[in-house]
Amino acid sequence: MKKIKLTLLFFVAVSLLLTACGKKDENSIVEQEPEITYDWRTCEWSTPQIITSDYRLYVGEYTEIEKPQEGSTYIKEITTANGMFYLSSEQTDLEEKIEYYFSMYFNDATEAACLDLNEALESELAQGYQVNTFAVAGSSEYLFLCDRYEENKLTGLRVVHLDANSKRTKEVDLYESFVQSGFWNVEKLNEWGKLSLMLKYDKNGLYYLYIWNKAYRVLVLGSDGNIDGIMDVCKEAAESNIALEVLQDPDGNLLFFLNSANEKQNYCFCYDLVQKKVKVICPFGQVTSRFCFNEKGICYFWIDNNLYRWKVGTGQTDMVFDANKEGITENAISSLLSLNQEGFPVIYVRTTTGYERYSLTDQKPSEEGYMKVASLIGPNKELQGAAADYTRKNPSDGISVEISQDGDADAYRTRVIAEMVAGKGPDALFVSASDMEILYEKDLLEDLSDSILEDTKKNVFQGILDSGRIDGKQVGFPLKAELHTLLVHKDVWNKEGWTLQDVLDLVEQAEDDSLKVIVDISGGARYGYGFYGNMQALVLEDLANTPFLNMQEKTCNFDSPEFIHLLELCEKYGEIYFSGNEWEWETRLKEGTVLANIGDVTNIQTFSETMFRLGEECICVGFPVESGSGCYWDCGNYLVLRKGSLKKETMSKFIEFVYGKSRQRTSSTPVRSDIFRDYLVYTDYGTAEGYASLNIGNGSYRPIRIKADGTAWVEEYIELAEKAQPYPRQVEMITKIVLEELEAFYTGKKDAETVAKIIQNRVQLFLAENDF
Repeated sequence: MKKIKLTLLFFVAVSLLLTACGKKDENSIVEQEPEITYDWRTCEWSTPQIITSDYRLYVGEYTEIEKPQEGSTYIKEITTANGMFYLSSEQTDLEEKIEYYFSMYFNDATEAACLDLNEALESELAQGYQVNTFAVAGSSEYLFLCDRYEENKLTGLRVVHLDANSKRTKEVDLYESFVQSGFWNVEKLNEWGKLSLMLKYDKNGLYYLYIWNKAYRVLVLGSDGNIDGIMDVCKEAAESNIALEVLQDPDGNLLFFLNSANEKQNYCFCYDLVQKKVKVICPFGQVTSRFCFNEKGICYFWIDNNLYRWKVGTGQTDMVFDANKEGITENAISSLLSLNQEGFPVIYVRTTTGYERYSLTDQKPSEEGYMKVASLIGPNKELQGAAADYTRKNPSDGISVEISQDGDADAYRTRVIAEMVAGKGPDALFVSASDMEILYEKDLLEDLSDSILEDTKKNVFQGILDSGRIDGKQVGFPLKAELHTLLVHKDVWNKEGWTLQDVLDLVEQAEDDSLKVIVDISGGARYGYGFYGNMQALVLEDLANTPFLNMQEKTCNFDSPEFIHLLELCEKYGEIYFSGNEWEWETRLKEGTVLANIGDVTNIQTFSETMFRLGEECICVGFPVESGSGCYWDCGNYLVLRKGSLKKETMSKFIEFVYGKSRQRTSSTPVRSDIFRDYLVYTDYGTAEGYASLNIGNGSYRPIRIKADGTAWVEEYIELAEKAQPYPRQVEMITKIVLEELEAFYTGKKDAETVAKIIQNRVQLFLAENDF
């Protein structure tokens, strides 16, 4: 087997994963623990072999840790094999004094420990120094880099070593060597007039200094503060924004890797202790910056929110943990990796109040006594993530999700429903809207109307809850929902709501050479573009609320002259034309070449962007209907409880957990109105000009477009969400019939009148044979 250097191997392995993850290697490797007998700086290692194995890690222990100093400003956080460490500051009212806090979240502790930096660094702070960053050496030595500026000029740089009791063990002045090296110049000052210096420290007592976003050069200083060497990594990338990350092995050795913002210059390297310069510069593919390395020679790292392990002795690399399915985080970059005593990863995730800590293990937890949920729609990250998160926070009342294992979803669905009919089967199911109707009609579902808390009734949008109601009973709960409506220019229509006849009258009034498309598609089409897009918006979005169908009287009118005329109009104005500009529909609305548009309003971000583009010129008129708002919640699938299940209380608690304020604020489409009012902030959190932010927790913010007057489109979005209704479920089969027959007309095989009669006969027969 070919041998290569470990420094090159690590990044080749990760680079290969970007293209090879998920591909099964038929020549799988037998599980073996590697024998670590090499120094990774000098010896050779096995070429990695990407495989798919059944080996998985699970959450063995879950802990919530609060921040000791609420309201302090973040400076820096890092992880080591022992835990996670957090540095923050706070300016006091007394003489504008800055106080510093250093929190230590050890992997086996239930709460954070703290160092008293203000007393330990009293002399530096009195001389005008500020704490810039820090590093951790071993298990109980902490280094704090302090700098001093006078009139935007660096005049002091010092590193102070403290032990676990805040006692000073060493201090080294780095200023003279730093200036002498020529490493710094005034052009590298950041927007606050300072250097974004980063500090690393290795087992040899060497200090490594570099600038956070200009890390193509690393200055190495000896234990006495004198220059030991300079690592020039990528001179041609000097003008690029470059991030440097550092892998530290259990012995304290450092391996650096460099990622440029334009992804064109990527290198890995280490410091040659003899030559006093860069050693082994290797190009490599773009990789994640979150990883850890245990004593058994196993490296863990993130790619696309999956956690991978690489066994450096055998070359085996495989995915071992899916953070999405575990409901931990949607963004691995917001998490940090450490190691527990067994050498398994520990994941730290930021929250608004502190951190969530997940200690992983290879032992699958027992699911005895859990509420069993069978997903009849296959894997679903909303369900699986929410169930995993709930179980961690309610370990005595957990939830397990079952999915078809053999890939035959239809056979699995048939078996589960048969078990339900026999009074057996899982406690709950995750099903489509039509399956929810079928199960209800067979009297197999529990009514959970009395299980909804007043807070949920008050704040969750009514259309969300209504979508799971049948005959006034709350039998289903959607876990996710999206808004759909129709936009119209005020010069075309300036009333609240409209009917199909109103739209047809407007079409007739339009000049033939101006109107090209009746309804344009930009927010996603349920049935396609052009002819089908027009049919969707005008008829199929809510077929039960058109002049062509009466569900109560079980009659239809598809062979009417009005429907035949509608088919011909949709064909006439079914042109599809795009210039490549994603906002072309905005111009079309203003020019009058498009009557209306299915805009993207699925969540507060897309709604705000759409309204920003249109300003006060357009309104959310809704789809044409005979009654109602014409605006809809698309809720997809539903969680239902088997009638007679003993897990009704668990189900109720789980629903409140899913709809609760804490979890909903992190959703891309929150279903609670108070989320938008309570968590909207106008302070700049790194967003561009013209944006506010929605605080979604975990230290993250969603950018929200604002109006010219500086306010957000929150009330307009809430108004739309509150008037939106659930899609009617009883017309799904009828809609399918209409679509099947429309194809013959669209392809020119049959004329409009013939197709209309066929649709009329098929739908009328369906209405006669079915009860509603």
